[in-house]
Amino acid sequence: MDSLTTCAPFVFNNDSIIKMEQNGISLAPGIERQISRWKATELLPKAAGLFNLLAAYSKQAEINTVYNLVNSSGKLNAGQQAWLDYYYNFAKSDFQAALTHLQSINSSSENEQQTIKLESIKTGMWLQNLTPRKLNAADIAALKSIAAAALPCSPKAYDLLKQAVDGYDYPFRPIALQTQEHGKNVTSLAASALKVYPNPASNNLTLELINATEGNAIITVFDALGQSVYQAQTNVKAGKVSIDISSLANGLNHIQLINAANQSLSNSFIKQ
Repeated sequence: MDSLTTCAPFVFNNDSIIKMEQNGISLAPGIERQISRWKATELLPKAAGLFNLLAAYSKQAEINTVYNLVNSSGKLNAGQQAWLDYYYNFAKSDFQAALTHLQSINSSSENEQQTIKLESIKTGMWLQNLTPRKLNAADIAALKSIAAAALPCSPKAYDLLKQAVDGYDYPFRPIALQTQEHGKNVTSLAASALKVYPNPASNNLTLELINATEGNAIITVFDALGQSVYQAQTNVKAGKVSIDISSLANGLNHIQLINAANQSLSNSFIKQ
């Protein structure tokens, strides 16, 4: 199995080892027991998800706590350890150290190799303070190759690619992919299948599904560098649903909705 089992966003559920509080995020009691129960193949992506969430709230002490607990678990092989060090340093905004750990990973897995390329591009953007529109031709070509490969990491490459090219309308064929949070085939639909408005938006954003299945859905918002900044489960009625985006940072965001028929709909919007 790959050292990096998936690049899908971490999904929190009733067994989450963190809790939300009015004044931010704190680690829930029993985190040591929770980590000790996880298998090695589950430990890394869950830790990475925690790092991303805690970093969004600048919880450096909690980031260190999670790292120390996972690092001392004794469950990670050398490749998984390198991924852990990458995610940890990325969450701490030490992008040079993160890139060094990323480039130390050797893998024969195509998905892992392509994920390393994708994460290298993202980390390089932070190091050079680049927006997606400033990516060079080589990075654009690499993103196109990853996006077209129909791998678990391909959707994130496509998300970043849409933000990097003019018009955010890079033509991309529908693909089937496996995501860890569902374990089911998910089919990507064209951007025209999902309307978002108003755009720009400040507080509430309306999502309108065009000829797509209604019912229960998972909504995820990614920032300009592909980091998950919002996720919720909701019910789509009459083809529409509204979400509160008031807590998001200003700037370009990408939104993905996976509906009851396992169709992935996506589009971009600007938070102002």
